[in-house]
Amino acid sequence: MKKTALLLPLLLIGQFVLAQQDFTGTIPDWEVGSGDIITGLMQPKVIGSVDDQGNFKIPLNPNFLDYVKKELEEENKKDNDGWTASLMTVDKLFNCFGDSLMVENGNQPISRLSQMGAFMLVNMSEKKRLGYFFAVNSAEFAKSLMNIGTYAFTPGYYVDWYFVDRPGAVKGNCKQKAYALNQEEFYEKNTTYNLEFKEGWNIVKYEIKKVFKDKEGKTYPQEIEYITLPEIPKNITYSFIKDD
Repeated sequence: MKKTALLLPLLLIGQFVLAQQDFTGTIPDWEVGSGDIITGLMQPKVIGSVDDQGNFKIPLNPNFLDYVKKELEEENKKDNDGWTASLMTVDKLFNCFGDSLMVENGNQPISRLSQMGAFMLVNMSEKKRLGYFFAVNSAEFAKSLMNIGTYAFTPGYYVDWYFVDRPGAVKGNCKQKAYALNQEEFYEKNTTYNLEFKEGWNIVKYEIKKVFKDKEGKTYPQEIEYITLPEIPKNITYSFIKDD
């Protein structure tokens, strides 16, 4: 039987050309020189750059998914011990097990720029990792995303860019029972989807509105919202976390 791996939506994108627009901004207190913004699973792919003043630029390719599909085809030609790679779809990325959501054109592929809000920065010429930056409302929230395994989540949000070929939508609430790490306490996790995708690039905000705190002091996302935005929020900050 042929096994299939559903890759994270950002993976394996090709070179950007003839961009319709750019994702740009300035990382404050930048002190590590110029570098490259990359993504990719097997091989790093440069998707943007940052200069020595912290000004970054990521071109948004209008043919984004065509490049993703081409990379996937090339990857699947290799001997990967029976595994094949495939694109994530809207209904698989935004789902609710045991409950129903209103989904329009959910079977179409979807891809995004970051990995859970994180953009990886490297110096390709020196083969050196620099760290990650996040488009967030606070540096504290960026740190909680960077250290997911510590379960020290705080309320806050990040924004990311998502690409689809056709208009689509995901709307509704998803309520699920979730357990704390101690397996003794549980809470109701409520995720709200208010996503209306247009053809091409879309800005999506992921927000943790409320957290649950267990008796050991660990915190978990409890009230979550995904929503499409017409533009980047004005109070956004580009928080950099240096690689250790």
